[in-house]
Amino acid sequence: MVAIAEALDEKLRNLPPQRACYLETLVRDALALVSVDSVDIAPTSTWPLGYFDQTAGSFACERLERPPQGSLEVRTSW
Repeated sequence: MVAIAEALDEKLRNLPPQRACYLETLVRDALALVSVDSVDIAPTSTWPLGYFDQTAGSFACERLERPPQGSLEVRTSW
C-alpha cells in the first residue's frame, strides 16, 4: 500500500496544479465511496446513489417520438 501512496504523491507533485487538483478530487471521491462511515453517501460529482436503479425502464411502455424539427436556417454564403 505504501507504493500506491508514493506513486500518487509523485504524480501529484509532477502534474500542473489544475490536473493535480482534479486527481485529488477523484481520489477523495473514491475514498468516500469505500468509507465505512459514508456507505450511503455518494460524492457530489457523481450520479445520486440508486439513480439508475430507480430510472431504468421508466420509458419501457411509452413510445418515444421525435417532434418535427422545422426547416434549416438559410445563411448567406461567404
